[in-house]
Amino acid sequence: MIPKQIERPWVIVHCPDGTDKMETILAGPPDADHKSFGLVIADIIRHVARAYGVTEEAVIEWINKEMKNPTTKIERKLDS
Repeated sequence: MIPKQIERPWVIVHCPDGTDKMETILAGPPDADHKSFGLVIADIIRHVARAYGVTEEAVIEWINKEMKNPTTKIERKLDS
């Protein structure tokens, strides 16, 4: 896969410093709010479902399980 230069990202999820700790950076436009990011999340759910050949409901089921019993700590960063 040829790496692409990423311009104007909205959400970056990565493991900094080679650790297993996941970090999420929200970096949408300055006027973005929770509704704007909700649209991004919906798109991600649809893309994941299509990529893995499952239904959107199957992805949402796992999201609900994670929300009820989180496996990662939230590290909040807003870069806008």
